[in-house]
Amino acid sequence: MTFWYRPCLSFDLKMIKLLYLDHTPFWGGAERVLETHLKLLDRSQFFPLVAISEGSPEFRKRFEATGAEVFTFPFGRLKTLSPLAAIRFVKSVRAVVDLITRNEVDLVVTNTSRVYY
Repeated sequence: MTFWYRPCLSFDLKMIKLLYLDHTPFWGGAERVLETHLKLLDRSQFFPLVAISEGSPEFRKRFEATGAEVFTFPFGRLKTLSPLAAIRFVKSVRAVVDLITRNEVDLVVTNTSRVYY
């Protein structure tokens, strides 16, 4: 997992908003670990949000069952020769940045390595 952290400018004790990014359309080990992590997360200190790929309704159900707020994104295929890959990449980045800004996310956690690119 990789972390991006937005430093808090105040020292008020508040719930820290965590955004977990998971791109994969297949349920595997990383998703199982994330589900377990969300179940065990201290909700008095952390408020989890999860961004998953479109077309993963089973993921949505499982992550929502942990109490996390779930969003879907167009994490499209990037390893393709199509010029549309760049457009899909920009759309994905804009959608995630918008979610971070709108929800005042404090920490972004990438659950899999592909969400880097």
